[in-house]
Amino acid sequence: MAFSTFFNSLYSDTNDVAQPCFYVVQRYMLAGTLNGHGRPPNAFAFNGTNTILASGGDDEEVRIWDIKRLRLCQRLVDPAGRWGQVTCVQFVNLDAHSNADWLCFGTGRGMLAMYRKSRRAAEFAEAWTLRIFAVGDSVEAFAYDSNHQRLAVSSHYGKLKMLRLQQGKFVESWEDELSDAIPRALFFSNNGHSVSIFAMESGAIFCRDVETSSTHSIKVLKTAIGYASHCQETGNILVDNMRNGFDLYPHNRNHPSRHFPVPATKMYVKAGVFGERGTIAVCGSDHGMVYVFGLADSKPKQTLLHGSGTDLVQVIETSSAQDDHLIASGISTGKCNICIWKRSKKHTARFDGGIMGERLMICNVLFILLFMWVTRETWLSYLNDMKTNFLQILTLYREIGRGR
Repeated sequence: MAFSTFFNSLYSDTNDVAQPCFYVVQRYMLAGTLNGHGRPPNAFAFNGTNTILASGGDDEEVRIWDIKRLRLCQRLVDPAGRWGQVTCVQFVNLDAHSNADWLCFGTGRGMLAMYRKSRRAAEFAEAWTLRIFAVGDSVEAFAYDSNHQRLAVSSHYGKLKMLRLQQGKFVESWEDELSDAIPRALFFSNNGHSVSIFAMESGAIFCRDVETSSTHSIKVLKTAIGYASHCQETGNILVDNMRNGFDLYPHNRNHPSRHFPVPATKMYVKAGVFGERGTIAVCGSDHGMVYVFGLADSKPKQTLLHGSGTDLVQVIETSSAQDDHLIASGISTGKCNICIWKRSKKHTARFDGGIMGERLMICNVLFILLFMWVTRETWLSYLNDMKTNFLQILTLYREIGRGR
């Protein structure tokens, strides 16, 4: 009875809040570093299976990386030198019925290119290249709506174009312009019937009709927009406010529901994207760190050290597929390298050394002692037999030694 009372007291919780004895500790770990871009990278994109990363940069090429082997597979370059820097990169679902990867990217000299690779092919091949804007007007951003096969494209000087796929070719539906604003990001909304345009300097968000380009609404944030990303699962928007971090905006809201502080000493644009199906925000910085936030807390869950205290982490991309969550981070200074961070979806249980952990350890020790007491006749007999056999063997060796 006394033992039972003591045993139960180990699990009583009078003064402390009970914590689980075992918990899942999963953190992003550095999987590897990719080197090769001679100048700053500008954009990353994972394919849908987490097997390929495409990176484009100021060196006027797109690099294709094998994520499993962490090596370079292919370099996409324009032999005629028409591209200029690669400004934005995305994998798009151009043909849902084909087992292929479609890679689209925009360039600094107004070009938009599409490359295709079937799953059996070793490399990407050019499908088409279009001049969307003038030579001196770079492609700032683009978005693709796979349901209606529309492609929205913006330029650095405020040009807007809507293209639609017809008989295997993109045909222009309309062209418009934003005055005195850089359309920093584009996202389709309202089931593909509207396109949202995020203006960099003014902090304005324009909602346009995809058929006519007429304005549905205009919202103005209280901060500038350095970078904006959209979560397809939740509709949330993550904005680099170009001051003190990133702000989380719920769908159709003008005021942020959460602020993610990231210290800044330089007014540089930094990427911030959603990850793990919209449950985390991953943000760059001007001091070599990558910040991983849960959406319910302004304190980072984890910080990842990519570079030195003066390195600019301006490019971030995430992906969740197969067994892993991935983060790709790129720095625009120094070595201009890319880090791949990985977190496994498989649960790894680790022991918590807190109060409940100590109680569990005591219980385990008591259980072992109790088990040994109950089974003492069995294991004591085994020990006696082992002792007898050992003594017999020892005696035999001694007799053999004397015989020599």
